[in-house]
Amino acid sequence: MAKVSVIIPGRCEQYFQQTIDYALKNATGDIEIIPVIDGYTPDPPLRIDDNRIKPIFLDKSIGQRAAYNLGVKKSTGKYIMKIDAHAMMKPGYDEILQSHCPPKTVVLPEMRRLNPHAWEVKPRGKTHFMYFGIDLYCHFWRDYRKRPEAQCEYPEVMAGQGSCWFTTREWNDYIGLLDERVGSWGNVGIEVSLRTWLCGGGQIVNKKAWQAHWFRRDDGGFTYPMDGRHVARAHNYTRNNYYFKDDAFPNQCRPFKWLIEKFAPVPGWEVYLQDEYKPNRVIVYYTDNRLDESLARAVRKNLKKVAGPIPIISVSQQPLNFGKNICVGEKPYLYRSMYEQVLAGVEAAPPQSIVYLCEHDVFYHPSHFKKLPKDDQAMWFNTNRYFYAMGKTTFLKAQGIRAWSHGVAYREWIIDHCKSRLKEWETDPNAKLHIRFYSWKSDRPNVDIRHSQNLTANGHYKGRYLRNKTKGVENLPGWGRWKHFLSKAGWKQPVSITGEEQLA
Repeated sequence: MAKVSVIIPGRCEQYFQQTIDYALKNATGDIEIIPVIDGYTPDPPLRIDDNRIKPIFLDKSIGQRAAYNLGVKKSTGKYIMKIDAHAMMKPGYDEILQSHCPPKTVVLPEMRRLNPHAWEVKPRGKTHFMYFGIDLYCHFWRDYRKRPEAQCEYPEVMAGQGSCWFTTREWNDYIGLLDERVGSWGNVGIEVSLRTWLCGGGQIVNKKAWQAHWFRRDDGGFTYPMDGRHVARAHNYTRNNYYFKDDAFPNQCRPFKWLIEKFAPVPGWEVYLQDEYKPNRVIVYYTDNRLDESLARAVRKNLKKVAGPIPIISVSQQPLNFGKNICVGEKPYLYRSMYEQVLAGVEAAPPQSIVYLCEHDVFYHPSHFKKLPKDDQAMWFNTNRYFYAMGKTTFLKAQGIRAWSHGVAYREWIIDHCKSRLKEWETDPNAKLHIRFYSWKSDRPNVDIRHSQNLTANGHYKGRYLRNKTKGVENLPGWGRWKHFLSKAGWKQPVSITGEEQLA
């Protein structure tokens, strides 16, 4: 077995010593540990009492990417391995990983969860497969493990989290070091995955080895800067320089789309695989700013994720930092006000664009934005939608075929319709709606939230659901059960509110 160089960049890490000790203790072959102490003085000082430990002390922080790159340059092993400074490796990890490390390959060990206080592996939470999303985050990919290609001994994997990888020095040099222009932290897993796949290599998972990783968001916070500006910087750089690029890296020999197609279907990439976002799409998001902010914020965050490169125009009654904002000022709580806001947003969209109307209390699935209207003289309504109410454990299939918040049409048609409708209301406030429309179903449903501020009434059908008189759907395609839905949507609902209260 050849020498393995383990690079451990870290800053203000409270478990740095344990990580070093166990990386050394659990190695069974020729190894060198290179901890890069990035611009701080550990207290208590790190114990460096083994000649296989070759620390690098930096007076000033240079960031996780630069620290890793420096560690690689100072290393001497045939194999390069990176781990975070709050992780524990399986005994024999170094020899297990190099026992199956084909040329041009990055190997990822199985990822488990670490209890750092007891320094032991948690009994639950094994991860083998991840994917990177159109939203520029890496996600757990539970469904992938059901595919036939995931059943082999060393299955291929689209992406890794970025906390640990293993490869030969030769391949590491070929794909290049981490790009320090991305920023100190963020999108490391995406970058490594794109570099190895698009430069002609592959990425596999070795289930015979594992790393137990401490997910610091649970109770520890992040030691590298991770405010909104730093995350946005990493995301913007990745989007502008890596995503959709066929020449992102010096040795790139595969187009970007090749990777998405290889692992298709990939959640969130439905629109890209259909037409690469070439049609001129625009999202018009409208809100009266009366909605509970925790729900409104979660909906906006979800919409931004699933929209990908589709521009968003937000129309609000109070100033809102979301997309290109148009603030129309306070308006009465009427359908007419909604039409006025929609009109203001749609008029701001480019001519001949396809407009998706999105409301402040609907969680949209990425497949919703695949729809391209076949007729520029009609509205198309997505009928694959479900209701969910605060405090419920099931979802209710929506009745009816028209919901304004699930509509898509060409800009000019919506403008003409809104102007005509507003003119009708001037003479007849009760004028009925007469439009030409079609219905369609997205691959996965959207979830419409019922709450105390809905403009549309609950009625008998939704009322029975809110009173637990109607049995709903427990497992919603694309969203899972209610707990998984809330987690995926990023919404922490008020625990004191129940479905019954929506009827008040």
